Amino acid sequence: AHSLYHIAGSYYRERLGGRASGGGLLGALFERLLAHETPTASRLRIWVPAVLRRWVGRRRMRGMGEIERLLLAEFQARRLNMPAAPPPGASRFPELARLGHALSYACLRRFSEQLERGRLIEGLQALSALGPILLGMAPYLTACAAQHKDRNFLAAVAARHPAGAGTASATGRRAWLTDTLTDVNGVAHTIKTLASLAQRQNRPITVLTSLDEPPDAAAFNLCNFPPVGRFHLPEYPQQEAVFPPVLDLIAHLEEGGYEQLIISTPGPVGLVGLLAANLLKLPVVGIYHTDFPRYVGLLTEDTLLEDLTWRYMQWFYGRCDRILTPSDTYRTSLQDHGFAPEKLGILSRGVDQTRFRPDLRRTDFWQPYGLNGGLKFLYVGRISREKNLDVLCEAFRRLQTRQAEAALALVGSGPQLDDLSRRYAGHEIAFTGRLEGEALAQAYASADVFVFPSLTDTFGNVVLEAHASGLPAIVADQGAPAEIVSSHHTGLTTDMRDPERLASTMQQLAEDHHLRQELRQRALVRAAASTWEHAFTQLWGHS
Repeated sequence: AHSLYHIAGSYYRERLGGRASGGGLLGALFERLLAHETPTASRLRIWVPAVLRRWVGRRRMRGMGEIERLLLAEFQARRLNMPAAPPPGASRFPELARLGHALSYACLRRFSEQLERGRLIEGLQALSALGPILLGMAPYLTACAAQHKDRNFLAAVAARHPAGAGTASATGRRAWLTDTLTDVNGVAHTIKTLASLAQRQNRPITVLTSLDEPPDAAAFNLCNFPPVGRFHLPEYPQQEAVFPPVLDLIAHLEEGGYEQLIISTPGPVGLVGLLAANLLKLPVVGIYHTDFPRYVGLLTEDTLLEDLTWRYMQWFYGRCDRILTPSDTYRTSLQDHGFAPEKLGILSRGVDQTRFRPDLRRTDFWQPYGLNGGLKFLYVGRISREKNLDVLCEAFRRLQTRQAEAALALVGSGPQLDDLSRRYAGHEIAFTGRLEGEALAQAYASADVFVFPSLTDTFGNVVLEAHASGLPAIVADQGAPAEIVSSHHTGLTTDMRDPERLASTMQQLAEDHHLRQELRQRALVRAAASTWEHAFTQLWGHS
């Protein structure tokens, strides 16, 4: 990497006329990177502002471009120091990584802000500033690739020749990369559960993520890289994406001796994982947890954005050596969208039956929420548009005209909570907010029927949790939850786009006690057959 910086610095000075004394910000950076003398802190405090003043003075006379203004503003706003030349033999990497991350985040943040304002051209101009920044990071990325390009070849040579016996040390280590870990969703729950199982079984899996506040005490190997910053997602301002420290993550993967990467999310951390896998020639297992294209379609009602999201998913997962889906439904869906069948496998889900069980039922559980003593329908999950909760609430209001003793409880939080609670609270519909631990388990066990109207879930962990608590389920007649219910006939399926059909299905279970009991027994059997140990065996076998 240092050699490449020398070449670039020489080219800048000789071909572009840059000089350390007056060649602008780029020239000053090269001079400081390649200098043999380490300036003291006091000299740095004097030198940095002086260089910026000289550079700004010249640029003001000629007029600065958008990229120059952006980079300079970030230097000034963050009070970034020029990387000081370290002692001989010391690494320039930490300071260069910090500088590159800060400037890259500034460009992406500006890009996101301009898109939110509908200024596409200005956004692309901000994004173009990434070019010289990435060029500055390129020597370290090139070094990673150069050091690992013959990894597999050397391992094969060592395995074939007696003299190489013992030189190829197989660690079996796997890195599991994810953008979500502390959120309340099926992805985070699956990762934490399976990673904890790996720890108990002495399987070398380390979860890598980028969080502002990682878990205080994880029951598995966890390595967190604090994000450089965050930015809102266009068209979905409630959601934020992190900007992880790219070079630090790649350096960890290079030095950690990992033999395989598992990627659960196609977000920023997942993208860094793909980049590292390409540089280090590591095999990748991608897990298709979330139906993002359908989410985008429902949230934006824009078929073009939905199609673009599919194209991105095809690009992202197409670079994985193996793709695991939670259900046959989504394995078929991915095949229909052009994924090679031989690359697709199943990673099922399990349920903790020591946590979710029928004997936790409390007859007075719903009294604090103002619900009557009649039949309780329950939903658990995120309170957001993609979960199709408008249809559920409207269906229940229709049911009330036929079954006055029924009640509905929605457990969870999300961007649609305030709107739904304002429109429907007081109609025997309770919004409990987020419940955890024993309170959540008691909520399941104290209900009678579980209703899950989502059309986008790739599995539906909550359906299994409801089954383990003794609840039959009503789910959509399309998608993965229908696969859970149909396998053991543990509930009913219906058209979740039609409130009248859903109301009729809810009425059927409300009035037929014998059917509810029959489905309840089958639900308990289905839950007993769904273990996390089996899911982990699938993961390790595919990995």
